[in-house]
Amino acid sequence: CGVGDPNSSQIEASRRDRQP
Repeated sequence: CGVGDPNSSQIEASRRDRQP
């Protein structure tokens, strides 16, 4: 949940992948 953060985008994508 970070706008303008390239690392945040990757972390968010990783968390969504783990969710069912």
